[in-house]
Amino acid sequence: YNENDPSVFYENINQSEHGLINGAIYYINDNLYNFSLHTYSTADFAQIEAHETLNIDGIDFSMEFWVNPSNYSQTTPFTKCYSHENNHCVAMHLDGGTMGFTFLSDDLYFDYNYQLNTWYHMAGTFDANTKERKLYINGDLVNSDYADASLINTNNAPILFGRRDFLPGNPSSGKLPFIGELDNARLWNRVLSLDEI
Repeated sequence: YNENDPSVFYENINQSEHGLINGAIYYINDNLYNFSLHTYSTADFAQIEAHETLNIDGIDFSMEFWVNPSNYSQTTPFTKCYSHENNHCVAMHLDGGTMGFTFLSDDLYFDYNYQLNTWYHMAGTFDANTKERKLYINGDLVNSDYADASLINTNNAPILFGRRDFLPGNPSSGKLPFIGELDNARLWNRVLSLDEI
């Protein structure tokens, strides 16, 4: 978070990859480093541009974050999508009574009757060698499967918080905006263990 410009935030690797906040608001609690992103409308989101340090194509990776949904609409609070083709998009997904770790048409879901205005920890891991994908909710492994393939072309895509979008020139099937709060979003270039999650 940039205290001099509330529309800018930084990734945590070297604080040089600027992100952009569009309409969403960061709540700052006790100090500068204790905040969450709150999206109030379907137009609110935050974005980190594509960068080589954020490339997850064809490799092991994990993504995790805290989410506090304000409605039951189909949403994608944490995404990295290049196009609307299989394995060109990864997203953490909420839809009424389900939570998911999706590769766009190659998806892993779990029926979970989450409550509104309640914090949940979601994590997804992917092993590129075995193609095993795991979904964790609140530190518990709730589902796993084997994806059809590793991700491709996502290295050119930004990370979005609060909606799904595709790069210009790629057809969109909807932004699936998220309304609520997000916190402690992390993208790892390895498979996290259960103890780490």
